[in-house]
Amino acid sequence: MMQEEIKCDSCGLPLDKDNRARKNNTKWNLCLYCVCDETGELWPKEDIISGSRDFYFVGELGLSEEEAQIAAENYIKKMPAWLE
Repeated sequence: MMQEEIKCDSCGLPLDKDNRARKNNTKWNLCLYCVCDETGELWPKEDIISGSRDFYFVGELGLSEEEAQIAAENYIKKMPAWLE
């Protein structure tokens, strides 16, 4: 039986022992990029969107910044930590 991959509830990054948040004061599974090291709290949504835009949608997928901004906003708003 395949084990279900656990992903960050904020940005969707597949989680492993190396990229899990060290301190997490939320109810979600979070990566170290989405959490403030000092407080264990989630970074603001705008920061998560810009990080996803720059590192994933532009850096990995090669989208233009404008396309990447729209893609990041649409993706992040569907993540469990950001459902409104």
